[in-house]
Amino acid sequence: MNFRFANGRAGGESIRILTLARLTEIKGHEYALRAVANCATASAVRYDIVGERALRKNLEQLIGQLGYRKPSRCRGLRRRRIKAHMAESHIFVLASVNVRRRP
Repeated sequence: MNFRFANGRAGGESIRILTLARLTEIKGHEYALRAVANCATASAVRYDIVGERALRKNLEQLIGQLGYRKPSRCRGLRRRRIKAHMAESHIFVLASVNVRRRP
């Protein structure tokens, strides 16, 4: 895939953050959402998480609680839309959590 760099954003446009990943606990989406909300005014940020799995409803609730700008949301992954999602975003975040397993 060839991705073209989109320079800047229009005045007043929200910062668009994108994550493409499975919606599982080990991916650390909750921590990424909280970290971005602590660093920026969440209402100035649109954070889209694209993927499928069990945490989708929990993450949508957290997005609402943290006050992210609408239409921040979790969406299902459609492979043909990956390039468009990337082109529409300013920042790509791929978080993960290191989990120690007990022997």
